[in-house]
Amino acid sequence: MDFSWLVAEDKIKTALKNGDFDHLPGKGKRQNLEDLSMIPEDLRIAYKVLKNSGYLPEEVDLKK
Repeated sequence: MDFSWLVAEDKIKTALKNGDFDHLPGKGKRQNLEDLSMIPEDLRIAYKVLKNSGYLPEEVDLKK
């Protein structure tokens, strides 16, 4: 492990002890995970970027 990894781990542990993560929005709620298994692995990032910006391929809209 390098130095930055150790510093980050220490800060996370300190925040956990202080309770900084206790009142985050969405805590205790289920996450809506998206099934991207139908998209090739090398295209998933591009798909997410397009989806988040509001542009989806036409075939995805047709499947809905």
